[in-house]
Formats: sequence, C-alpha cells, structure tokens
Amino acid sequence: DSRNLVTFSDFKVHMTVWSLTTQDAVVIHRPKEHSSSVTFSPCGGFMAVATRKECKDAVSVYGTEQWNAICSFPTATLDLAALTWSPDGASILVQDTRLRYRLLVYSPTGDLVARYQAYEHALGVRATSWSPDGSC
Repeated sequence: DSRNLVTFSDFKVHMTVWSLTTQDAVVIHRPKEHSSSVTFSPCGGFMAVATRKECKDAVSVYGTEQWNAICSFPTATLDLAALTWSPDGASILVQDTRLRYRLLVYSPTGDLVARYQAYEHALGVRATSWSPDGSC
C-alpha cells in the first residue's frame, strides 16, 4: 500500500516492516529466503511469511493494519521453497524444496486443504502460479 517498507537482514536473522507514516518498526524473526518467503493477500489486509525455527518450517500470518501476528502454523515440508496467496484470498500455496515434488494448500488459519505429490524420489516443482480466479 506504499505506506510500509519491508527489509531483510543478512543471514536471515530477521525482517523488519517499517511504517513510513508513523516511523514504527515491527521485527519478524527467522524468515526464509526473502524473495519467496513473503506473500500478501489480494486485499492487502494480510501478509504470510515463511519462517524456520529448529529445522522446522512454519507460516506466520500478520494483519497489515497494525502488523499483529494473527496465527502461525507448521508446514509438512522438508525445506519450504515458496509460498503464494491465492487470488481469492482463501488459500496459501506452499511449495516444498526443489528436490521434492510436493505442493500443499493451507487455509490462512493453518488447516491443510489439499496436498499434491505426483511422485517421490525425483526433482520437484520449480515454479507455481494460481489461475486468475484462484481455482486449481
């Protein structure tokens, strides 16, 4: 919404959301890779961030008005590679490592809605994209 700026520290220690209007800052600890670890809901009211703690991946959802944590849930991934919010705002697509063919769809509250794994023991998904209407 151009009122905030997100920055990442070196070594994935933390990311900071800076308010350009109030000059406040909110720190989010242990984000994953910066380019693929953050996604915003279509309405702009929520942000999902992939984090990693003690070798386990999780998704944390924040409200963008006050930058408050709404929920956090673990994912069934070996090494979460990317996440994307669906165009209708009802789901978050989680992509596992490129070495494992697994896609997971979660609700914003952390319920596993769908799982797709075409095969095992072969290279995984390289890129994903939702259809414009958000359907599978």
